[in-house]
Amino acid sequence: MRRTTGMAWAALLCAAAVAAPAAGGVTPVMPKMGAVPAFASLPEGHVAPLPRAPPAHIAATEKVDGFFPTKMRPEMARAMSTRPGVSFTYLFAQEKQAKAFMASGNGSGNECPVDTCLTDGGDGATLSRAATADADADADADADADADADAEPGDWPASCSSMLSFQVDLGQDASGVAAAKPRLDARAQNVHAVRSQRLVIGEDGHASLSVTDVWLDTRTRGARLIGRSTLPLSRVFVGPNGLEVYGARDGNAVHVLMHAGDHPADDPALSELLRARLRALAVTLPDGSGGSGDCGHVGFTLRAAPGEGQMVTLRSAAFLPSLDADHGGPDGESDDARAERWVEAMRQRPFQLSVSATSSTADASPVLSIALGWTGRERTGG
Repeated sequence: MRRTTGMAWAALLCAAAVAAPAAGGVTPVMPKMGAVPAFASLPEGHVAPLPRAPPAHIAATEKVDGFFPTKMRPEMARAMSTRPGVSFTYLFAQEKQAKAFMASGNGSGNECPVDTCLTDGGDGATLSRAATADADADADADADADADADAEPGDWPASCSSMLSFQVDLGQDASGVAAAKPRLDARAQNVHAVRSQRLVIGEDGHASLSVTDVWLDTRTRGARLIGRSTLPLSRVFVGPNGLEVYGARDGNAVHVLMHAGDHPADDPALSELLRARLRALAVTLPDGSGGSGDCGHVGFTLRAAPGEGQMVTLRSAAFLPSLDADHGGPDGESDDARAERWVEAMRQRPFQLSVSATSSTADASPVLSIALGWTGRERTGG
């Protein structure tokens, strides 16, 4: 246990065994203890805020590498025939996912080893309204000398996915007849800001997040580049199941990213099975809303004004070795069957991981804290 000075509350770092059963030559994997570094020691970087000026239309010929939109599968289109004014577009970060979706309807990212998440930043109509609100806020700030004219722009949503789906307004009436001129609101609603985040794990606790922002016209499925950036990250904690926490600083803000372990067990088949289950992450954000990701990581930004703090909480379950000494299986058992049997025998115990940034009037910079603890009794049964 380690107490960090200057914190609003103590950060309790609990160790937990996370692994396959010890029999059969499988060595339990233990999480490492990560000391939270000083804010100034975190790598510095910046990612762009939500854009505010969407284009009215993007041609189908415009494309951006790493964004693969696709139309509805034929049977889905037939099912939508009763709604002629509406369609759907689906977006993937890898071409093989898009092709798998069109072939079978399964475009899950769990089969893809690349940790790439897609985030829908909102449609053009919503972003345009936000731009108007920003302009009004700036005007108020100019009128009030005590106001903070450098207020932070809107962050991208904390939720991301290996696949995004968009409802498309085709600008048709109930009879399926297209309007002579597309409605302006329909055009605005069909253009979305989309972010792709690819996590690249380096060595010695270093990583980077490659960020690409585009405008996507969900009707034409054309994409236009907004910008690219790379956020350097440093690992600050490793918890149960190999769950990693990375951080970076951006002014007085702290960018935090939680990453599910790529190798939660030494046995390859068991590790892959656990990895697929652990890649879905869900957090509670400072405002009480939720953030989630199904592609191996989820990120968020903490901003602590002097005398205040912000905290994000992840709730998950640790997989612990079975207490049953008999782990033998039938002759000729496949690796996948063995992994399934071991998971059924493993203990699971819920835990909570909280990451906070606090700042007192005496602090020169925010203090990053991590707390990990059990939240319930263990159970078995996969």
